[in-house]
Amino acid sequence: MKKCANCGFAETDDARFCSNCGHNSFYEETIPRYASTYSNGSSYRQYARKYDSDDMDKKPIGMAVLTFFLPFIGGYFLIKPDVSPGLRNFGIVWCSLCAVSLLAGETDISVLYNIVSAALCIAPVIVYLFRKYSFEKAMREEAEARRTEDILNTPLQTYADREVEDIARRYQ
Repeated sequence: MKKCANCGFAETDDARFCSNCGHNSFYEETIPRYASTYSNGSSYRQYARKYDSDDMDKKPIGMAVLTFFLPFIGGYFLIKPDVSPGLRNFGIVWCSLCAVSLLAGETDISVLYNIVSAALCIAPVIVYLFRKYSFEKAMREEAEARRTEDILNTPLQTYADREVEDIARRYQ
């Protein structure tokens, strides 16, 4: 008699797939060297099977961070108008690395999920590339406006006053 490696369901020796969960990996049941039941009447296999199935149900938190949080940081540096060129380059590289790691990584999550997540990672880069010239134009206009404001707010110094003082010193 063999048992499913995924759920622990007992199958006949000629079974190719588990009739409980559908997996095709089995193991031969061996006699354990330790007590097979606990004082409360439960067996080791019940706890092991529960623990294994709980681990399989949990999705890795790293994938959630890689999929949503890290591309958000890269997108923030790309789309925000008053960011330095170095941070913009960082945003492009960061979003691209997230997308490549999603597409190249071997995960238990579906391929469609990886493709959609990679598209979400690349979306800020595409938005930036389409709006790149408008961002640069807005930054130039903002710099010109600041320069004009600085010129207008500085007190005017007349050059004639300096020339008059020089003439007065000569004739003293």
